[in-house]
Amino acid sequence: ATKRITAKKVHEMLKDAGVDDPEKVNPCLKRGIQRGFYKIDGAESLDKVILTSSCLCCDTKIMVVLRDCLEQAVHGGDYEDGSDGGAIECPDDDCGGRQYITGLCDGRAQLDCGKFHNHCMEC
Repeated sequence: ATKRITAKKVHEMLKDAGVDDPEKVNPCLKRGIQRGFYKIDGAESLDKVILTSSCLCCDTKIMVVLRDCLEQAVHGGDYEDGSDGGAIECPDDDCGGRQYITGLCDGRAQLDCGKFHNHCMEC
C-alpha cells in the first residue's frame, strides 16, 4: 500500500509547481493527490491529462488536465443555471457548455453537469 502524503506536503508540492495559494485549491483534488491518484512533481505535472471524455451537451471531445481542477467549486448547485462553477467549458464555440469534474478525491474523475457534484466533506 502507498503511504498517504500529508496535507502539508501536498501544499508544498503545489507551491513548488507554481500554485500561488495552495490553501484555495479544490479540496477534492488535494485529497486525490494525498491519496496518490495524481502526482505533482513540478509545473509541467499540472498539465497532465487526467480525463478524456465528451461534452455532456454536444459530445465534443474534452481533455481535462490537473490545472483545470485547481479552482473548481466543490458543489454543483448551479447546474440549472448553466454550471458556471464547473471548471470545464466545452471547446466548441457553438456549445460552450460548462461541466464539473467530479470524483477527483478517489481517482475516478468524470464530467458531471453539477447535479451530482457534491463535496462529500471527507476531503
